[in-house]
Amino acid sequence: MNYTKLKILQKKILDISECIEDLEIKWAWIKFVWSNKNRFLIKNTTDVLDYKNKINLNINKILFIIVNKITLLFFFIKKKKNKKTLVYCNEKHYKKIIFNFFNKIDIKKNSFTFYSPISIDWLKYNLNINKFYASNYKWQGHEKNLSYLNYVKLIDKIIYNDLEKIKPNRIFLIEGDSYIHNLICKNAKLLKIKTITIQNGYNIFLDPVLSWRNINSNIYISKGWCNTKFLQKYSSAKFITTGILNEKTKLSKFKKNKIACFALKPDSNKKMLDYIYDTLRKYPKFNFLIKLHPSSKFVIEKKISSLKNVTILHLEENMDYLNDVMFVISEFSSVLVDSLQRNCIPIAVCNFYKETVLKYLSLKKLGFCFDNFDLLKKKDKNIFSTSYIEDYNKINKNKIFFNMEFQQIEKRKIKLLCK
Repeated sequence: MNYTKLKILQKKILDISECIEDLEIKWAWIKFVWSNKNRFLIKNTTDVLDYKNKINLNINKILFIIVNKITLLFFFIKKKKNKKTLVYCNEKHYKKIIFNFFNKIDIKKNSFTFYSPISIDWLKYNLNINKFYASNYKWQGHEKNLSYLNYVKLIDKIIYNDLEKIKPNRIFLIEGDSYIHNLICKNAKLLKIKTITIQNGYNIFLDPVLSWRNINSNIYISKGWCNTKFLQKYSSAKFITTGILNEKTKLSKFKKNKIACFALKPDSNKKMLDYIYDTLRKYPKFNFLIKLHPSSKFVIEKKISSLKNVTILHLEENMDYLNDVMFVISEFSSVLVDSLQRNCIPIAVCNFYKETVLKYLSLKKLGFCFDNFDLLKKKDKNIFSTSYIEDYNKINKNKIFFNMEFQQIEKRKIKLLCK
């Protein structure tokens, strides 16, 4: 990732968005464009505002007809009961976040209804949920030819009509980084419906990327002070910093059988792969793990995969694999922060880490940060030493900067706020 190019792109998108008068529509458009930033080249205001959605909505009319019929079926089934709680999330977040969060605040599994303003979402995620409200908007297929701005306005109208019919008293969302999140919260406010956003991943940049700005729900459940510190001033939501979703673990319970996990990004990085190869050969008595990103676009070279001291992990729904490793090495990933909950020592290798929250891993003596892999190579022998690991085991208090420890007293507080 080129940090300079990232900042330039953000500025261009923000400059272009100035011609959109409605603040919430503007931020929904910004997040929609940001989510598609690799699919077009920004040339001028007209090009971007009128850019067609053909890539995003390339769905044939037959599928639209099928979806509409199923949607109507669900609409009439659910119309009989007025469900008060709505949830908008994907399958991964439902299993990992919503289910756990609701358990913590005593919301029963079958007491809420999943909602999607775009009918194809629930087919795409294959959610195993028996209470579902899919929008009854009749997709025709021409929507794929709308400009980005007009598409956002269409979804805005769909969401308002849906919420007006459903009349929930609260809506739970995950993260707040999507244009749909912004539009749901925008319309919920108009209809006096409470919205609660729950943190999942981590905002990595000290100056947040566009998708992490303007979180506009009523309440935002934040896992730690670091996340709150760098997001709150960019959002209108009331931030509640709590460890209610964090895992409470004890190091003594885990036997760390692997010295390190290399957490890779979707795209191949030759310098990191070279470092992995050299490290595996340098420490033949240590066992290592390579964790591929779910959307990885490359295959690990045979010269690496054939070595006996490495295991390659492709898909993993949860992060239990971290229980088995002492160190987590990655260029730039929220896994580095998440690994703290599994009592790992994170090592960030990134030439712009000082512009991110990752620099606090080093400042808080929780891990290490390096500008490049050559610098790490000079230090890894000392880092992997038994003496350092023993010293690290004594340093745990600073973890609450990233992930607070859950206190039972928080349960009642969060439950009342989300009521």
